[in-house]
Amino acid sequence: MFSAAACGGDDDFMEDTVALTEGLAKAVESAGDDCGKMASNVEAFVSKNEGKMKALKAKAEELKKDKEAAAKMRKSAEKYKARMEKATPALMGMIKCAEDPKMKELQEKFRGLM
Repeated sequence: MFSAAACGGDDDFMEDTVALTEGLAKAVESAGDDCGKMASNVEAFVSKNEGKMKALKAKAEELKKDKEAAAKMRKSAEKYKARMEKATPALMGMIKCAEDPKMKELQEKFRGLM
C-alpha cells in the first residue's frame, strides 16, 4: 500500500492516502454499533499503519509550505475524489462512539495521526 519512495509522486501520495482512509473506514464499518469493537478495530488498524500515516502526514506538512506542489496535488486529488467520498461517511461512524472511554483513549494515543 505504501513505500517510502512512493511519497514522492502525487498519484502515489494520493493513492496511499485514499487506501488508508478506505482501510480505516472498513475498520469502523465492520464494528457496526459496537463501540468496544470499533475501538479495537481502529487501534489495530492504526498500529499496523502508523509508519505509513506518519510519512503521509509529513508529506502533507511539506505541501503546506510549497504552494505550487500543493496546487499540483489538488489536481491529482481529483482522480481520487469518488473513492474518498465513498469512504468518508463510514468514518463518520466514529462520532457515535466519540464518548466511549476506549475511543477517547485512542484519540489521545493517536493524536496527530487521525
